[in-house]
Amino acid sequence: MTIRVDFHIHTLSTESKDDGFEFSLNWLKKYTQTLKMDAIAITNHNAFDLRQFNQISDALDCIVLPGVELSLANGHVNLVFDNTENNKKLLETACKSIDLGSSNGLTDDEFKNIFEDLKEGLFIYEYGKSNSFVPDKELKDTYFGRYTFVRGVNSQLKFQRALLQNTEPCPALFSDAHATELDPDPTRNDISKLALKNTFLNIETFSFAQIMLEFKNSRHVTASADGEPNTFQIDVEGWPVTVSTKLNLIVGRRGSGKTFLLNHINNQYGNGTDAVAYIQQFKSSEATERFLADESARIAGQARERWVESHKLAFDSMVRFYKDETSDNVETYLGSLKRFAHEVVNTNIARKVKIFSESIYELTDIKQTGMSIKKLKEVIDDQSLWHYATSSKRLEYRKNVSDAYNNLRENYIAQKIEITIKTVVNGVMESIKNTVKKRTAIQPVDSIDLFHQFERQKEQAKIVDALQIALDEVLDVSEAEYSYTIHVWKGRWTSAEQFLKAAPRKGGKLAVKDDLIKPYLAKEYKTFLSNLFSQNYRTAFTLDSGLDLSRYLANFEVELLTDAGMPASGGQQMALGLMMKLDDAKKADIVLVDEPEGSLDNVFIKKELIPKLRELSESTPVFVITHNSTLGALLNPDRLLIAKFDSNERSYQLLSGDFFAKKVRSPSGQESQSYEAFVDAMEAGIGTYKEKGIQYENLRIE
Repeated sequence: MTIRVDFHIHTLSTESKDDGFEFSLNWLKKYTQTLKMDAIAITNHNAFDLRQFNQISDALDCIVLPGVELSLANGHVNLVFDNTENNKKLLETACKSIDLGSSNGLTDDEFKNIFEDLKEGLFIYEYGKSNSFVPDKELKDTYFGRYTFVRGVNSQLKFQRALLQNTEPCPALFSDAHATELDPDPTRNDISKLALKNTFLNIETFSFAQIMLEFKNSRHVTASADGEPNTFQIDVEGWPVTVSTKLNLIVGRRGSGKTFLLNHINNQYGNGTDAVAYIQQFKSSEATERFLADESARIAGQARERWVESHKLAFDSMVRFYKDETSDNVETYLGSLKRFAHEVVNTNIARKVKIFSESIYELTDIKQTGMSIKKLKEVIDDQSLWHYATSSKRLEYRKNVSDAYNNLRENYIAQKIEITIKTVVNGVMESIKNTVKKRTAIQPVDSIDLFHQFERQKEQAKIVDALQIALDEVLDVSEAEYSYTIHVWKGRWTSAEQFLKAAPRKGGKLAVKDDLIKPYLAKEYKTFLSNLFSQNYRTAFTLDSGLDLSRYLANFEVELLTDAGMPASGGQQMALGLMMKLDDAKKADIVLVDEPEGSLDNVFIKKELIPKLRELSESTPVFVITHNSTLGALLNPDRLLIAKFDSNERSYQLLSGDFFAKKVRSPSGQESQSYEAFVDAMEAGIGTYKEKGIQYENLRIE
């Protein structure tokens, strides 16, 4: 015997928890009678109305279980108990003592205290929702041993997915229905939709104790009355249609409602927490082209990143070097020196004040040295440290370090005094220069740190050499992808047009031929880099990292080749795009594929597409529409769905059955053989199928 149970029904509209509805006992009677329910559980938000519960229990033919949807601090749970007078009274008392106030839910200790006297029950936590209770320490707490933990889900797809995980706790389906004639959310009181949200248990007679035992072993818990393995039901126009959790083939003539079915599944699951991958190959060549373009950019980007990573130090050095806004450089210094010499020759005062032409002292930064000496003193004073030295050598070691410290400190103080004097002298010189400048209008020679400049010149030479090595490096990689080859390579700029097309930039028109492309082509990389980082281009280009810089140094290109090494045609590119989309769809909860055969030849369909669809169906439910006889005949799906349009009734019909059972069934339960309908969809009728066979035979040479 199979019993049907709904473990989660609301009969009270709780403020801030429900949308607002008026309880209807007539609706509840209709719900339980239409679906032939064996038991239901009344679970309102943090409340239990004993008077209403008894009214419901007396009015219904099925068993009614007392319960509550409880707000705990770490999520919502449904508690369901056996229908005994003691349980009902204890539950009423417990719920009356709940006072959440501004709290989000009861703490563990509050829960234990309030529900202490209720001994045995189902602890159903809503699985996979944002406010879900996540059992952790609760499962190990001896207090919770009185409960049977159950994962509550609200769709058959989630139920089957939870079963496949083969981990405790066992899942249960529930409706979360509102017992009302009119609800702001129609899905909460639409009986045809709620019919797919009940739990079935294969037990002889109803017993609450037996139900708790069954949920500890999932073998007898199913999502439908027939309990077929690897199946779930979808709602189509108020009718439950059984489909497979693996591979479903949908066939039928044009206009029979196949695409309507896919759209219906997409709407049914795509608006919730399930991710739907909808691949409309025949109608979306533009989308596939965009997908391929994005994939090409991704592959080229990965190759570029590997190139940049292998030259990371050099590229980062280039960015740092050219973005260093150093004010002193050799060119500026020599210019100021030439100007100064000319002006001094023509000015008596400047010639008399010799200090005017003197350079200021260079000052060494000894701050770090002072900090190091201070740390050395801390080491000497740290008695606990010297305790670890060999006792016979301890004094000797410490004396040696102290002598070194004293010598370093003495030299440091001397240099600090010298720097202080030079600082004062520099100030006097600066004052004199300013006075002479005011009297003569002569600008003194620009200051320059020649040592720093020599270092920059050496670094620049290294940078230019490193860039040449990076650009000369050959990067040419080919990777097999199905029956194609993806070829990616690094190329040099060949023209200003190519540079402007591929290199990212901000703004409109930009002239780069003379400043960038000419020195680039001539391998004058010092000039190229200097111009690239100049003010002319810095506002138009992004040059903040080595990866940014690489986009202006080289172009990475991608092409798709056939197994003969020739560039793939548009149709061949579409084929690869489809396969890559199917790979990407592995992350989805449901995959819908509408006529994938466009642009594909039968060899590719047999060798590449069919194995990929079957592989994908091992991890997620797949629905495929096809008019291609090769795909339809060789796919060997787990479930066959035949779509028809009844011209008399002006309505769509959908027949469903196990593919290898050779039978399909209508939602009303009428069975028929699948052979004729399948051949009609694949071959335009039995006559066409036989005629094609004759034509094939006519080509045979006797």
